[in-house]
Amino acid sequence: MPVKHIASECIMKREVEKVSNNRHYDKYLRNKQSTAFYHSGEWISLRQVVISRYKGLDIYAYYIDNKIVYAEMVHHIIELEEDWNRRLDITNLIPLSNQNHNTISAMYLKDKRKAQGSYSS
Repeated sequence: MPVKHIASECIMKREVEKVSNNRHYDKYLRNKQSTAFYHSGEWISLRQVVISRYKGLDIYAYYIDNKIVYAEMVHHIIELEEDWNRRLDITNLIPLSNQNHNTISAMYLKDKRKAQGSYSS
């Protein structure tokens, strides 16, 4: 089997897993208001603006780790559950890779206020 074919199969498998994981998260872990928001046109548009604004780079990796890593998501520094009114505040949003989103989530568990202060503008 050609290497290109194997690689495309792996990519397709990962995308299917990602969709499945997102559906599970939306259905069982995220509240309905947040789920609706993350599927809204205004969020999808703003998310693209944020990613474009930072040239698709993971800002944490760039400024903290001095690495070039591409963003896969946009993170709310002050989370929706804390302040719903900041959900579309561009100064409250940073592009991150999934790995650095997990890193920041772990930091939030230890000392959320300190972590938020490090990244908010």
